[in-house]
Amino acid sequence: MILPILDPGKLPPVFVRATDRDLPDRLICGWSNNRSDDNPGEPALRRELAPDERRGLEQRRHDLLRAVAPAPAASRNTLLHEIAGMLSAYPAMQRHDDAIAATMATSYLWTVRDEPHWAIIKACALIRSHKAGLNPAFPPTEPQFTEVVRRQAEMHRRSLQGVEALLRAKADPVHAPRPTMEELKAKHGPKWGIKGEDSEEAARARRRRMEAIERANRIAFERECRAAGVPVTSTVSPSLAKIIREHLAENSEEPSHSSS
Repeated sequence: MILPILDPGKLPPVFVRATDRDLPDRLICGWSNNRSDDNPGEPALRRELAPDERRGLEQRRHDLLRAVAPAPAASRNTLLHEIAGMLSAYPAMQRHDDAIAATMATSYLWTVRDEPHWAIIKACALIRSHKAGLNPAFPPTEPQFTEVVRRQAEMHRRSLQGVEALLRAKADPVHAPRPTMEELKAKHGPKWGIKGEDSEEAARARRRRMEAIERANRIAFERECRAAGVPVTSTVSPSLAKIIREHLAENSEEPSHSSS
């Protein structure tokens, strides 16, 4: 049974590093291909969750479910009072009698019936103090009120979404943990991973590659020299000579400091 949280002072943190970042970073090795802003997708794990990891995630999920649980029926009168007080703060609403005001408050409460008690209270306070980003000259419409309420619990819902995805996730055998060096040596022998000497054919192939690179570098150097009017027998490329001259010129322009 989920007992909704009414007091915002008792809300769980929006972010808990151990469960919301460290554990996913350690375990998740990929996501489903249809992941998007609207669909976070399903993660694949390097291994199954350990018992203590699963217990920690389940506790985190329980706390977040309490935070985003809809307001209980017992909260109805309190919430109607808060909504009516919010609306009555606007001069345009003060012309209505008590019966109409109560009907309007009931209608506003119906639009947020699936939202937490604390989020509705907080939204009323933000709107009443003109801190909700709405036009302070007019009372909020029902859709505007709903959006302000929804925003209050959005971050808790996102955290809950991530925790539930991690609890549903399965280990991907393709991304099994990599064997350790000791395991590889035990399987393939103590010299596993140590490169042996090249065969004669491999050595010749490597020499051919190096010779091709040297020829390409020499051709590029000669072209640069001819373009700059420098002998191709020069030991320094024109571009490097230019950098050296600029550096010397900058140093020569620095003021000298003589001791007094």
